[in-house]
Amino acid sequence: MNTDSIIDQIKKIEQDWNCAVISLQNPDSRHSKNICWEIVWIESLESYMREEFENLTTKNISIEISRWREFTRDTDMLFLKNLEDNQSIWNAQKRLFLFSPERVVYSLERLKHYTSTDPKDFQRYMVLTNYDMHIELLKEIYSTKEGFIIKGSSWACQMNTIHISDTKSWFWFSVINIGIGPSNAKTITDHLAVMRPKLFLMIWHCGGLRNHQEIWEFVLADKFVSDCGILNKIQRTVYPLPIIPTFNLNIWLKDILEKNNINYRLWTVFTTEDRNWELNYSEYKEYFNEDRSVAIDMESAIISAQWFKYKVPNATLLMISDKPFHWKLKKSKESQEFYTDGKKIHLKVLSEFLEEIFVNEEYCLLHNHLWSLLWAKDDTIFK
Repeated sequence: MNTDSIIDQIKKIEQDWNCAVISLQNPDSRHSKNICWEIVWIESLESYMREEFENLTTKNISIEISRWREFTRDTDMLFLKNLEDNQSIWNAQKRLFLFSPERVVYSLERLKHYTSTDPKDFQRYMVLTNYDMHIELLKEIYSTKEGFIIKGSSWACQMNTIHISDTKSWFWFSVINIGIGPSNAKTITDHLAVMRPKLFLMIWHCGGLRNHQEIWEFVLADKFVSDCGILNKIQRTVYPLPIIPTFNLNIWLKDILEKNNINYRLWTVFTTEDRNWELNYSEYKEYFNEDRSVAIDMESAIISAQWFKYKVPNATLLMISDKPFHWKLKKSKESQEFYTDGKKIHLKVLSEFLEEIFVNEEYCLLHNHLWSLLWAKDDTIFK
C-alpha cells in the first residue's frame, strides 16, 4: 500500500468523526510484531505522517487501515481520561505514536487558540522567541526572497506566530512568540509536541553572570539548572533528570558564531521563575557560585526538559542583554539601541543555522537510525 492511499483512507474514515486504526505487521521485530494505534485529524499532521509512512513502506512492514471507534467528544467524561499522556507506563511492545487521538485534537485546538493560525501551517522546524521584533524582522527578510510563502496570525492572540515555507521544498520553519515565563513555555510546548517538530531552537535574551562577558555576546547552553517549581510537573521522578540540549545542534551553532567572529560561551544556563531575582541578590549569588552558571533566563530549562520528555532535538541561542551583578542594568535608552541592532545579529545567525541544518539534516538531528539506538525499547515507531 503506497503512502497516498494510506492518507486517503484515513481521511475518508475521519469524515464521519471516527478514529482510524493503523495496524502494522513487522516480522523482523522481536517484541512488536503487531502494533495497532489510533490516528485522527491527519490533515493537520499530513507532512509528518506522510514522511513516517514512507519510511515504513520502504521496510518489510505490512500496513492496514480500518475504522476503529467514534472519536470521544469533549462533552463526554471519557474525553479527559483519554487525554492523559500516560508516558510513564512501561511496555515491551512499542507504540506507533506518542499521543492519543483526543490529545492530538485538544492540542491542535489549543494551538489554533493561542497562535490564531491553522495547525496545518506549522512547519517541522520551530523557533521560539519572546519578542515580536524578531517576527517582524523575519517577515521583512523573507518577504523579499523569491519562492517563500509567509503566513501569520489571523487575529489578535496571545502568541504571535509566523510560518515561513519554501515553495521548492516540503517545509521550512515556524516562529512563535511565547511571551515570558516558565508557565508559558510549558503550555505551548505541550501542544507543539503533537506536531512532532524536527528541531526546536530558542532565541531570546539573557543576563550575563561572569566578569569576562560583555553585552551583545552569545551563550549556548550545554546544560541547565533551574529553581522553577513547574519542572516537577515535567520530570515526575525521585531524582532530577539531566536537562541537556542536543549536542550536534550546539556544535553547528558554535561553528556559525565562530565563522562570523562572534564571541560566545558554551556553558551552564540557570532558568528562574522569578523575574525580579535581582531583589534576592545574596541567595542567587550562592546558587551561581555552586553551579557555575554563565547566564540566567526564565524559559530555556523548561523547554529543554519538555523536549527531553517529548523526544525533540533542541538548542538555545541566547544573547546577553544585561549584567545585573556588574551594575549593567537594562535602561530605556540603551535597551532600545540594543534591541535595534541586536535583533539583526541574532536573526542573521538564526537564518544561517536553519539553512545549514535544512541541507545537512541527517548529520544534525537525532532521527532515523540514531533514534532507535538512543531511545528505550518501548518507544514509538513514529519519531
